[in-house]
Amino acid sequence: MKTLKQSDPFPTTPSPSPEDVVRALGNILKEYQAQHEANMSQLKALKEKKNHLTLEYAKCQDNLKSNTLAKEELETRLHQLTRDLSCTRSELSRATSQVCEQRANLERMQR
Repeated sequence: MKTLKQSDPFPTTPSPSPEDVVRALGNILKEYQAQHEANMSQLKALKEKKNHLTLEYAKCQDNLKSNTLAKEELETRLHQLTRDLSCTRSELSRATSQVCEQRANLERMQR
């Protein structure tokens, strides 16, 4: 250890003892281990969240496929019903024409 001289403008601090160095390194190691454990815990939580979100995404994809198929089936059914309605209108129009024609014939026969 160096002793201070009156003329020394920058006093030096004494070197730490080996025990102090070991103690300081032990404290640093404990802090590192605590931080490592916290990081690992956070990583585990994030992995669990990722797995949960992956499952939710898969469910959403399945729902989207089901909804798309249902929509296509409904569109097909709507097209069929529209075609049926058109046919029904044509048949109704034909039947109405026949009724009018028969009424006209009946009126002529009654005169």
